[in-house]
Amino acid sequence: MKVKNRVISSYITAFFSVLIFLLPGYVLASDVAGRIVSLYGDVWVSTGPQNPWRKISESQNLYIGSTVKTGRLSGVNMRMEDESLIRLSQTSEFKVEGVRISSFWRRATSLVSGLNRGVKSTYRLLTGKLWGRNNNRRLNSKVITTTATIGIRGTEYSIEANEEFSSVTIMEGVVLAENEQGQITINSGEQAITRAGQAPQKSTIVQTGESVQWTVQVPELIDLHLYLKRSVSDKRVTAQIYDAYQDTQLSSAQNLVNEELIKNPDNTDLNIVNAWLNIKAGETRTAYQQLSKLSSNDSALLEMKAFSAFLIGKLEEANRIIAQLKKQDSLSDMGWVVSGYLSQANYDLPAAKKAYEMALEKNTKNQLARVQLATLYFGSEQEQRALNLVHTSLRARPGFLPATNLKGFIQLSQNEISTAIKTWQQAESTGNANAETYFGLSLAYMRKGKVEEAMQSIATAVLLDPQRSMYLSYWGKMLNQIGRNDKALTVLDSAIRLDKNDPTPLLYKAIILRDLNRPGEAIKNIQAAVNLNDNKGVYRSRSLLDKDLAVQNVDLSRLFTQLGLGEWAHKKAMDSIKLDFTNSAAHISNAGAYAEMSDRGFALQSEALLSRLMQPANINSFASYLGHTSLYDLPGNEFNLAVGVGNHAQKNLSLITAGANPAKQMAWSLVAQHEGNDGWRDNNGDTFDNLSMIGKWQPDQKNNVTVSISTFESEMLDDVYPRYEINSLPDEESIVEDSILELGVGLHHKVNNHHDLLAYFTILERTYDQIDGYEEDIPVGTDILLRKGFDDFYFERPYSHLQLQGLYRYNNHQLFYGLMALKGEMVSELDDNFKLLDPFNNVISETVFSSSYDLDVSFTSLYVQDSWKITPTIQLDIAAYFEEMENSNPRTGTEWTQEETTGRLGLIWNMNKNHIFRLASFETLLPFVSSRLDPTDIAGIPIFRNTFEGSLISESDLVWDFEWGNGLISTTFYRVEGFTTGAEFMGGKLVKEVAESKQEGFSISFNSLLGLTTGLAFKLSDFEVESEALPSYDREETNAVLGVSHMHTSGLVASIKQVHRNITFDSNRGDEAINVTNLSLSYDFSNKTQLVEFEVSNLFDEAFNWVTDEFTTSGIAPERLFTLKYTVSF
Repeated sequence: MKVKNRVISSYITAFFSVLIFLLPGYVLASDVAGRIVSLYGDVWVSTGPQNPWRKISESQNLYIGSTVKTGRLSGVNMRMEDESLIRLSQTSEFKVEGVRISSFWRRATSLVSGLNRGVKSTYRLLTGKLWGRNNNRRLNSKVITTTATIGIRGTEYSIEANEEFSSVTIMEGVVLAENEQGQITINSGEQAITRAGQAPQKSTIVQTGESVQWTVQVPELIDLHLYLKRSVSDKRVTAQIYDAYQDTQLSSAQNLVNEELIKNPDNTDLNIVNAWLNIKAGETRTAYQQLSKLSSNDSALLEMKAFSAFLIGKLEEANRIIAQLKKQDSLSDMGWVVSGYLSQANYDLPAAKKAYEMALEKNTKNQLARVQLATLYFGSEQEQRALNLVHTSLRARPGFLPATNLKGFIQLSQNEISTAIKTWQQAESTGNANAETYFGLSLAYMRKGKVEEAMQSIATAVLLDPQRSMYLSYWGKMLNQIGRNDKALTVLDSAIRLDKNDPTPLLYKAIILRDLNRPGEAIKNIQAAVNLNDNKGVYRSRSLLDKDLAVQNVDLSRLFTQLGLGEWAHKKAMDSIKLDFTNSAAHISNAGAYAEMSDRGFALQSEALLSRLMQPANINSFASYLGHTSLYDLPGNEFNLAVGVGNHAQKNLSLITAGANPAKQMAWSLVAQHEGNDGWRDNNGDTFDNLSMIGKWQPDQKNNVTVSISTFESEMLDDVYPRYEINSLPDEESIVEDSILELGVGLHHKVNNHHDLLAYFTILERTYDQIDGYEEDIPVGTDILLRKGFDDFYFERPYSHLQLQGLYRYNNHQLFYGLMALKGEMVSELDDNFKLLDPFNNVISETVFSSSYDLDVSFTSLYVQDSWKITPTIQLDIAAYFEEMENSNPRTGTEWTQEETTGRLGLIWNMNKNHIFRLASFETLLPFVSSRLDPTDIAGIPIFRNTFEGSLISESDLVWDFEWGNGLISTTFYRVEGFTTGAEFMGGKLVKEVAESKQEGFSISFNSLLGLTTGLAFKLSDFEVESEALPSYDREETNAVLGVSHMHTSGLVASIKQVHRNITFDSNRGDEAINVTNLSLSYDFSNKTQLVEFEVSNLFDEAFNWVTDEFTTSGIAPERLFTLKYTVSF
């Protein structure tokens, strides 16, 4: 029995030993605790107290007990398995005492996950200086110095220590410094100093950037060999210095330079070389101080001083020095490169481009200037010019890292993902990789769907260049991609702190906050991003090395519309469109805003078409946004199933699948949908069925192809007019059946950086069948006879439609030119069956009347338009259209032609950052097809109001917008006139008739944030309507809509809307005073894969007559309706 127990005990011991070994939260001494990613100068490693120091020259793994030591002008970069990023400066000694393995790339491949053994990461800084970052607030780690222990939790910090003293500076987050004498908490922007035998004490707030200036990565600004040849006469010494520099033995190189400086202390070139070695070793402030002490006015020395000032954040001094040298016409090619860097820091890309061109003019062999110029070309989508410069640079200097890196980014943009990875991996294999190399690898791995490798690469990029805001921005959105939003927001805050002029992290933060149900904060961040981006709507990052494709497809209108602030969303999107019509994301957002408006259906369809044609093909092209927004261009598929039910037999069922393959640059979507109800009367219902497919393919960077096929079928019972009036009599025989089959093919072709072409070809077949019952009294002598019957009106309208549009940007002009051509036919049949009844309901007669016609329809439009930014505050829109329409009446068989030459004129005056005035006057012929490529606005004022086909619309508008940080007030005065042409045969002649209609009035909209979680929307409108087509609806009307929406961070959203409509009719018909309350509740589950929505329309079951016509097309039922909908994403 004892033997058996011992055997069992052995098995148990072995089992737990294996388990402990496999646990992700525990690391054995033999397990990898981290890795030295890069190093320079003299670096030694010891694996334990009994093991000797070993000098290393390349990357290697670190283990528990490993100690790392650096010499003078030396440094080492380490990526630990708890996701800590640690950089050691010169003359430092650092020991790894314990590491909790919690990195994403290790946890993702662990055999056992989700267990936490409470293991604490412990590091010891014996002497020297380190920079560290770990934003995982759940990680419990500490750094021990000789005088204090610093507890790290989700922060960025720098520590300096020796035997008698230590200091810790906090850039982001909170740490606890403690020893036996006491403890103190240190916050962002603060520093604590601990001396031997004393408690830690907080010092004054410091400029944290200066504490970590040695971590800045420096480009290869000078040709060191050339400077050495000019300043050192002994070729042997020149070779020794240069070889030591090439081997990153910066201390040895500087020792030799100092020996030469003793011989010749005033040699400018030697002093520049000495400063450069300090800069490369991260001792930029030392270099700046050395250069400042020299009294020489040599231009090259001043250029190096300007560069060092630029690196330590003294931008004013750097700009002053460069401006002075420009004035003296004494800038060298190196100085012009520094000037380019300064211009890029201020986001003045034209000035940067000119600076790099001047550098090349001074010295055609300056490869850094050539690559910087290529980068600007690449960022402005002139890829071939960029590639030509890169090839020239690599021929002159094979393996030149900046050129190699840019080559990889160009390959990535051309969708050569595997080739780009090989390019960067080759640079990595030579030990020559820098932060930009790993940044590129992170983007490429994400597009391959290799998230673990991407995380390692972006973390390495941040480690190698921790003061680069752009890398932190992309790291932040990558953390968001894997669901670590708390850390993502912390990293983005760090990026904002590092570069307060870059809108990129603010844009990403806004999208993440929206996903986290924090709408007010999201709007604040997007507002800040817009203000930093020349008042443009921000829809891509300012990184010139990444197209940020996924972010371009994010519908930013949802930031506003989820709180009911649709007018504000429309204003933001339209402002961006007026600055750049090719901004696809602005059209996406504008379509989203129009979807919240009841009278902008035509504009909505046009904006949706424009966004579809111009948006890139990726995972967000057709995303539902139920789940978390993808900020990276990833491969994948999404499925959404929605089921809804309600009273009056309301039912809704939809299935949506969407996906993308970045390697093929393709995206697709399939939608199947069914909706139905019995109507508020239970006999005036409607049904709708839809099956549609759409695909996008980008074969290259110049062409974007969109193909769609869709079928729609609908059925409506009872009359179209009136439909929402409680006093109207039901027509139980009335039914409308409508079906559409449509095939569309679109192309967006970029001719060059200034010229775009859009083409869209549609083939559509529509069948329409309407049955209407009717009764009317006919006086015959003293009797009243009853005419009772129904007519069946059926037509088919197949057509093909071609649209072509060009957009050319020249200076401050956006020039549009275009053609629309539609050709089709109208085949109709009309059967009219009626009986004549006497007063006793006896049939007197029965008549059947039938007719059929085959008519032609066509529409042609030629147009030109200029959107001219006359000054920074004034923009003029002017357009001319020639349009010809061949129209027909399928009931009577009449045909007629309309020819219209119309104009459009608009003016935008940005009085200041808060006030905008818009003035517009235009005419337009409403076509057969509402989805159009030409601009949907004049001066930011939408053109198409919903009305009848073939109507000539004349409109004038005056708009005043007042926007502030929390909201928008918009006031509009307008007058709309419609002229609808028809024709009938009278006396054997075709006689045209024009039915006029008019609406004029004003509206005031108020959208505002209340705090950070509530939106308030109010709209008041007052107008008059006159219509010869529906004279009984001539009226004066006052509408007021008040809505309040609140979103809780848990995902619960509550909205209430109060609608008041007061109608005074011109006829004897009774006036209406309508009050309707609508309520909605929704809950978005925390995993963002499920959504429950409950809506009640007409909460208090009010009875009324809601009038609809050509101006007011949507209605509210005069009875309470409620719906419950459940959506799941998988």
